[in-house]
Amino acid sequence: MRLPILYGVSNTNLAVGAGAMKQKQKMGKGNYALAGHNMNNGKALFSPLTNAKEGMAGYLTGFKKIYEYKIDKVFIVKPEQIDVIDDANDKILTLVTCNYDGSKRMIIQAELVDTMEYDEKEGNKIFTNEW
Repeated sequence: MRLPILYGVSNTNLAVGAGAMKQKQKMGKGNYALAGHNMNNGKALFSPLTNAKEGMAGYLTGFKKIYEYKIDKVFIVKPEQIDVIDDANDKILTLVTCNYDGSKRMIIQAELVDTMEYDEKEGNKIFTNEW
């Protein structure tokens, strides 16, 4: 998935990318939580997360640093179970999307394993799957 990260989870934001779920969160710190729509087509927005597996890598960037995360949990919760995005001492990424019928939420959590300075050449390789 290659998506822009937008501030907030408005319908407009979620129609074009991932929405930051907490106002003051920062990449690489605490529990960085993002929400996105599952379009049930395997390709758009957060739909590819249905194929997420423990051990897979994911990358985020704000174009100053690149943050590498490794998925360590994939699970389903009720829509009202919002404790999965609570602040944490650990440096984790939490991705939230709907399950196939929208009745529950799929949660993917990953731990931060590396932080690199952003370099356009390396960044282009990582974010275009040439790495």
